[in-house]
Amino acid sequence: MEDYDANTIGVKNMIAAARTVGSVRRILFASSRYVHRTEVFPKHDEDYSPFTLYGQSKVDGERIVRSSGLEIPWAIFRPTSIWGPWFGVPYRTFFDAVRRGVYVHPRGRRILKSYGYIGNVVHQIAQFLSVDTSKIDKRTFYVSDDQNMDVLEFAQLIRRTFGAPPVREVPLAVLQGLAIAGDVLKRMGVSNPPITSFRLSNLLTPMGYDLSLTRQVAGPAPYTLRAGVQSTVEWILSHG
Repeated sequence: MEDYDANTIGVKNMIAAARTVGSVRRILFASSRYVHRTEVFPKHDEDYSPFTLYGQSKVDGERIVRSSGLEIPWAIFRPTSIWGPWFGVPYRTFFDAVRRGVYVHPRGRRILKSYGYIGNVVHQIAQFLSVDTSKIDKRTFYVSDDQNMDVLEFAQLIRRTFGAPPVREVPLAVLQGLAIAGDVLKRMGVSNPPITSFRLSNLLTPMGYDLSLTRQVAGPAPYTLRAGVQSTVEWILSHG
């Protein structure tokens, strides 16, 4: 898994360096929600089911941390789907599609997701760095907004903030046909078709995480969904 050496060899090197310098008071290790499948929530911190090589590398990294016997207080945090200013694919693509009026939603589908506005995620990580180490030591946290969002409501809020055309809802069969066309375009060399079967599957799959431990340690997230969307839209408009 040489493409992701930073997630394995890099973790080993960081642990060794922290032990050597002797001045490190705590360590936060960044993992990923990809350590398990999207459609299931793990029963415990080591209930892994990675579905990508990247996810497997993060599993390996977590196992290195857990088996290291590290004497320094440590915690692992798993970002969910992070969005906000300075973001890129795929969530910038989602905002752009809504802005252009080309995002279409499967009719009659209510899809709930745990997404994380960057301001809330930074706040949570900062709290992990500042609270008493007994509250975070050897624990695993998801970082995300406090509440799951409805994807259609999210799109409609983005649309209103941009002043964009209404979000259209179409039968799922139409989206499935467009996704197949996107698969063909990708095989032909188009790098970023608007929709593919993989993206459609990601859209349709509910994604929820237990944030109770994060809220217990970090407190409530400071930014509402509306505030996050407003900040993100302003950033997009000012950066082209």
